[in-house]
Amino acid sequence: MATFTTYAEVLTPEHPQMKAYQAGIKKNPPGLLLKDVLQQTGGAYEMKLRMSPDFQDKVRRVAELTRDDALGRVAGQSEVIVPLEHLRHLDPDSTTIVAGFRLDYAPGEADRLGLRHEGPIDPRTTMRSDG
Repeated sequence: MATFTTYAEVLTPEHPQMKAYQAGIKKNPPGLLLKDVLQQTGGAYEMKLRMSPDFQDKVRRVAELTRDDALGRVAGQSEVIVPLEHLRHLDPDSTTIVAGFRLDYAPGEADRLGLRHEGPIDPRTTMRSDG
């Protein structure tokens, strides 16, 4: 069954988003200073991220296919809350984080929804992460 997941991670030189930036795939440096995030949230260790209508539609289609009420509720939201509590022990002045969300499909779900990638992988837009 498909799963919707949020994440907030410390940005390191080995992080895939940093590697994409260094390779010139991403134009802007990734990440936000934890101090700035906390300032925006009034000190709350959580942040809200906006979901695009296209992403909401993908979640809705998977929810309908799998009859997953929890995914259906996610699809109905325009924003997602990403918890940051696990970062509380870090120094906000020197910690850069990346946060986001993703939808992971179970085998066969992407094919049934027509979401499968077709054609060769484009090295200009795709990063491979070993490990």
